[in-house]
Amino acid sequence: MRKIVYYDSLSDDFANINVDTKKVKKDFKFINKNPLWRFFSFLLYYFIAIPVVFLYTWLILGLRIHNFRAMRSVRGRGFFLYGNHTNYLDVFIPPLLAFPHRVYTVASPDAVSIKGLKTIVLMLGGMPVPADISALGGFTKAVRKRCNDGNGIVIYPEAKIWPYYNGIRPFPDSSFKYPADLRVPVIAMFTAYRERRGILGALLPPGWDIYLSDPFYPDTTLPPKLMRKDLHDKVYSFMKDCSQLSDFEYVAYRPASMYSEHNAEEYEYEEHHEAEQDEKHAKNVI
Repeated sequence: MRKIVYYDSLSDDFANINVDTKKVKKDFKFINKNPLWRFFSFLLYYFIAIPVVFLYTWLILGLRIHNFRAMRSVRGRGFFLYGNHTNYLDVFIPPLLAFPHRVYTVASPDAVSIKGLKTIVLMLGGMPVPADISALGGFTKAVRKRCNDGNGIVIYPEAKIWPYYNGIRPFPDSSFKYPADLRVPVIAMFTAYRERRGILGALLPPGWDIYLSDPFYPDTTLPPKLMRKDLHDKVYSFMKDCSQLSDFEYVAYRPASMYSEHNAEEYEYEEHHEAEQDEKHAKNVI
């Protein structure tokens, strides 16, 4: 354990990105039909991003994928991939899993608010969630089209990043409305971290273990709300089970109340210790 982070709420965000978030409005282009834009998007995705990510994840992160065969059963068809959000780089893993097919990642508006990176994020498949209700229709249509075209849609339902957290936080079932409505399979993805050993172990970041569930299919015998809850429960249960597979804590997360109690104990000890010293000093003087 190298670092302890104290949180007030399970919805705290530790991304530490100070961005002036731009609103995703009704006129936002979720799908760019410009041929030149699409050409450069193809080059960036397949000839730059994929090779770089592949080399970095395997050589530096020591990536291990468990149950990779689950991806073969959904390749070439629309599917949804739900993962825990514990690293800035975890968004680059799904493109490797789905290759040669593309994936599109549902992202925070912050992702397209960083100056100079908006076009790159969009070319790599970022789909920012609109806060403006008037833009929600365009976003939903884009998600449906991408899925119906045989692509994967990636969602991080926890929303906030907790770097290197080896657990799973509660998340709502609202985002499971999409696969339930489209009647497409869902795969759960859990990223766990392991301690690196050997000569270079101390120099390298924690190793990555990616656990994939078998596909979960919408239960069409259930009403829509129960259908999405059923998918949510299966995904959450899988992630919860996977979180028990590693007890390695590169970053440990503790409730803020523990920090307050720890400080109070230290204060009481120091106060008591100082009182004893004063008493001893007084006896010596006498």
